[in-house]
Amino acid sequence: MTVVATGHTAEELPHPQLGGAYDTDVHFYVKDGINSVLPYVPLQWRRTFEMRGTKLGGDTPVPQRFEFPTGSRLRVDAFTPDGGLPGTDADFARGDLLDRFDLAGSVLSSLEAGQMAQGFAGTEASSVLCSAFNDYALEHWYDVDHRFRIAICVPSVHPEAAAAEVRRLSEHPGVAAIYVPLLHTPLGSRHFYPIYEAAQERGLPIFLHITAAEFNYQGTPAYPTGWLENFSERRVAYTLLGPVALSSLIFSGTLDRFPRLNFAFIEFGFAWAVPLMWRMDSTWRYARVGTPWLKMPPSHYLRERIKFGTQPVDDPEQPEHLNQIVNMLGPETLMFSTDYPHWDGDTPGRVFQTVPSSDKELIFRGNAQSMFRW
Repeated sequence: MTVVATGHTAEELPHPQLGGAYDTDVHFYVKDGINSVLPYVPLQWRRTFEMRGTKLGGDTPVPQRFEFPTGSRLRVDAFTPDGGLPGTDADFARGDLLDRFDLAGSVLSSLEAGQMAQGFAGTEASSVLCSAFNDYALEHWYDVDHRFRIAICVPSVHPEAAAAEVRRLSEHPGVAAIYVPLLHTPLGSRHFYPIYEAAQERGLPIFLHITAAEFNYQGTPAYPTGWLENFSERRVAYTLLGPVALSSLIFSGTLDRFPRLNFAFIEFGFAWAVPLMWRMDSTWRYARVGTPWLKMPPSHYLRERIKFGTQPVDDPEQPEHLNQIVNMLGPETLMFSTDYPHWDGDTPGRVFQTVPSSDKELIFRGNAQSMFRW
């Protein structure tokens, strides 16, 4: 018998995947850079981007001090049959991901659009490009297979334009969420209120995801102790963004101001949320006079309004420890995600193998259904 990493035999392991699961973190890329989205750009802006020679990120988003361990963020086994980059062909991804693992649906986001939304192309230009990416995704992914739903990207640097984009596309059946890339501005700031108001008005959740530009460029979130030296440091540091962002949303009163708005934290991990929940609750009890607008302990807001994508799952040496974390946080807060087509993604059937079946039902299916209008 074959022994797997958990120490159990393959025959002893319960089947970890539920048929009809949902993947809440899939990425698409455009095949031909800026040329792919130019048909969706107004003529005057098309000429501007052509004259400037505007570039998109693709597989090498922006210069950094270090490389990915594999030399690329993309999986080497997910290139398309014609040699195209992973994530550029919806038909191939349908077979390689959705059909292969019997997925009922997935939520797509574009990190290339996310970088533009953080202001890489200028405030007005970022708004134009976000709209172009959204229209491209709906035509080239949702129209190919309705299981591909889109977290439409909005320009974080231009909240009024972002709100207009929400209202422009919110009724489209292919829209699952509003992707708001992070800035060097707390998520509880009034800067984001126009976006939150539009999202709540249209019944769509806020989708939060890193773009790979964080810690590297002015305007994106800054690492508190300075430059990072290697990929390992950065991958660990991303878990710092989640607690700060979540604490801001709760203690600022944003969740009370927008009582029907939910948030999805995708690719930040989730194990950190357990001690954060304890720290927020104890702080609220001891210093409640400083936040008199909070109507409930922070842990109540978290469990009712926040969900976390599971990737990357932090696999402890003892599998039961992961089960304890899931139990303490609450399986109702977790949504399965792969991060396809990235090299460090989580494969269906390889994670949450020892979690009880009732929890799997929520993690693999029920929570995503309730969050993303399925």
